[in-house]
Amino acid sequence: MIEQTNSRVDRMTDPQRDVFDAVMGLDAARMRGHIVDFQSARGNDAVVAELLVPVLGIIGEMWENGTLSVAHEHHGSQIIRNVIGEFRRKGSGPVHGKIVLACPPGELHDLPAHLFGLMLRDRGWQPVVLGADTPWTAILAAVRAVCADACILTGTRPGPLLMHSDRLRELSTVTKVFIGGGAVNGPAVRGVTPLPLDWPAAADVVAGALKTRQNRSVSPA
Repeated sequence: MIEQTNSRVDRMTDPQRDVFDAVMGLDAARMRGHIVDFQSARGNDAVVAELLVPVLGIIGEMWENGTLSVAHEHHGSQIIRNVIGEFRRKGSGPVHGKIVLACPPGELHDLPAHLFGLMLRDRGWQPVVLGADTPWTAILAAVRAVCADACILTGTRPGPLLMHSDRLRELSTVTKVFIGGGAVNGPAVRGVTPLPLDWPAAADVVAGALKTRQNRSVSPA
C-alpha cells in the first residue's frame, strides 16, 4: 500500500506537487495561491478533476497508512473547502434550479460533495450541500424545502446506501436521485442513477438528465 502511494506521489504533475508540498508544509497561503492560480488558468472542472481530487486521494491514502498526520489531512482539507467556497460565490450566469448534495448516515467525507457542487454551479445549478453523516429524514426534508430538482448522495463506499435501499426508493419518489463516488459500487436500486467516476462526465450526466426532464415538463401535451 505504501509503495503504491509513493508511486503515485512520484507521478504527480507539477501543479499537483506544488499543492501537495504546501499541504506537507502546512502552508495555507501557498496552498491557496497554487489552487487559485490553477483555477484562473484552467477553470473549475480542471481544478477539481485534475488538481484537487488527485491530491486529496494521495493525502487520504497517506493518512490511512500512517505516513501523514491527521493535522496535515485536516488542514489541507479545510483550505480546499475554503477556496472552493470562494470559487462558488463567484459563480455567475443563470440558475436552472437547485440540487441537494448530501452524505448519507455513516458517511463522514463531505468534501467531494462541495467539489462536485462547484462543477454543477458551472452548469447552471445551485448546489445545496448538507454535509457529512446526514440523517435520511433531514435529506428528505431539505429536498422538499428547496423544491430540489435532484438529490446527489456521495460516499466512499456502498455500505451506508445499500443498508437503506428503501430510503433511496422513497427519496426517488420526490426528486431525481443520483449516487456518486465509491457508493456506486453496489447493486442497482430502482429510481437511482449511478454516476460515472470521471468527475466532469458525472456533472454532465446530471446536467443533461435534468435539462431533458425540464424540457419534457414544459413540452405541450
